[in-house]
Amino acid sequence: MRVPSEKVRDVVAWTLASLALAACGGGGGGSSATGAVAEPEPAPTAAAIVPQPWPDDRARPDVDPREPGYASRPCGFDLDRDGVVGEVEDCRICDGSTTDVDDDGVDDRLVYVDCEHGGPFGDGTPRRPYATIAAAMDAFGSPVRNAVQAVCFRGRCEETVVPSMSGVLGTVAADGFARPTRPFALVGWDADADGAYPPFDEDDEAVLDGSAGLDFGVVNARGRSGLELAHFTAVGFGSDCPAESGFLRPALGGSGVTQVAVHDLELLDVNRGCPAESGRAVFLLFVEGSPLSFLSVANVLVDGYGGDAVRGSGVGSRILGPYRFEHLTVRPHGPAGGHARGIELWDEIDGIEVSSSVFDADPGSWFPCSSGLETEGCEPTYAIAAGPCTRGWTVRGNVFRDWKQAIAVRPDAGPDLCRTRDMDGIRIAENRISSDWEPWRLGDVGIRIDAGELATVLGLDVTDNVLSTSVGWESCIWTNVGVEGKAQDGIVRILDNQCIGPANRYAALTVGAPDEEGGEAGQPQHRYEIRDNLFAGIGTVNVSTGYEIRGLVAGGNVYDPEAGFSWAHDAAGQVTQETLAEWSAVSGEDDSSIACHAVEIAGAAVCR
Repeated sequence: MRVPSEKVRDVVAWTLASLALAACGGGGGGSSATGAVAEPEPAPTAAAIVPQPWPDDRARPDVDPREPGYASRPCGFDLDRDGVVGEVEDCRICDGSTTDVDDDGVDDRLVYVDCEHGGPFGDGTPRRPYATIAAAMDAFGSPVRNAVQAVCFRGRCEETVVPSMSGVLGTVAADGFARPTRPFALVGWDADADGAYPPFDEDDEAVLDGSAGLDFGVVNARGRSGLELAHFTAVGFGSDCPAESGFLRPALGGSGVTQVAVHDLELLDVNRGCPAESGRAVFLLFVEGSPLSFLSVANVLVDGYGGDAVRGSGVGSRILGPYRFEHLTVRPHGPAGGHARGIELWDEIDGIEVSSSVFDADPGSWFPCSSGLETEGCEPTYAIAAGPCTRGWTVRGNVFRDWKQAIAVRPDAGPDLCRTRDMDGIRIAENRISSDWEPWRLGDVGIRIDAGELATVLGLDVTDNVLSTSVGWESCIWTNVGVEGKAQDGIVRILDNQCIGPANRYAALTVGAPDEEGGEAGQPQHRYEIRDNLFAGIGTVNVSTGYEIRGLVAGGNVYDPEAGFSWAHDAAGQVTQETLAEWSAVSGEDDSSIACHAVEIAGAAVCR
């Protein structure tokens, strides 16, 4: 009997409750780890495993105290630009009376719209609002110096909004992300002036309604910058499934667009039931020669959409980004037998952050295709695809439920897409990924990193993630980093993750690729750090490598004793080393790891 290191002991303790529940038949019928629970016995006296050192450059980011996902809130503004959202002084815009909304001594310009009760002779005042947002947009001339400009609307507006002007030049850096100091904004009207905005305040209604056949909610066709879209609902755009449709096209018109902030929106049934096509996305980020930077989408519900939630590429002439997506709730509703996607971006875009969000595939409500081999053109239903040439991805603190592939990293998608630079700076951390949708067959992986022909992945960290399944998947984490046309540089670090539940085809952790999957690239990655991970209830293969990894560093891991290992072997799901001792002997590593069933003795997690 051996005692894991302190870090691993904490990981094991976290899983005791779930393992005990599975052994008792709980957890929705999920598979249990054989022998995972035992009667208490005296504490062991074996020596503790020496903890492994951690890389100096692996700093843990601060965790957002809010729960992941969208949460309807009264006010999401920060008009005084102090970094604190929703203070009383932030929540006076579009209240029908306040003219200096940011209290800087300059009257701001607010134009009001009532799409249900506005008259043909409106002048944009709260007493005589315009009847359409388009009329309000036409009323603006040049920006007022040092002033916030805003269209405040209420009712149900059946139109596509085209912003007519930019915000006033000037930025404020909040959380290291540039936002407009005085934006040009489209805001739901706080008609009862209580400081609470729609959609939170049910007394106030502000809806962009595209259900009558409109393709887009907002199209920035004139290439305006310094925009803010906040506190309203958009519903039904793209209901006819045109070739291009969605809620927002943020950058068109041929000029550079910067600082577009979107927050506190509920986007419902956009492209609902439509097949996934390239031009069909709630946020369509194909910029067509209009470079886009500092796009922020925060606290937004994207529910019942078809196609993609976010999709786009670069312009080929300059680097785009950064883009930030945080506190989203993303829930697709594609066509039965089809597929849907979450966020997919490629080309030269740097600094893409996806954090504190909930991605729920909800397959039981629309029954997507279950296997890429069953239906021609049936692609995986995946949440995040980091595409070729992008760099600086941070995917942190998210929840993923029932995606066929939760997170995919694809450095090379063939000659039709960018292959001019390697991906780098990819961080996948502190996510919770679960898979309980039994119809998935083949291709179901929690985190997958692919090889490339001309481009590859350099720096990649997969850390502190919890991946669990009750029905099994091909691999919990599958990394096939490598490249054909040049030497492979960089490093892959897989640290402090938890893989819980059966691997039903390959292994809990697969490095390389079996021959039936094309094998490894000509220059596979040889620098791997695999440390302080927990593998529980795996049942078949803990770790499988398709080649001899010359630069492997591994230790402090806890493995499933009912599962074996496979070193430098190209067949899927086969055990070539039945014990950890045999694995350690051939790999030259993992002598500080253990294979055991965890039990709780005297309040501590130990191994029998």
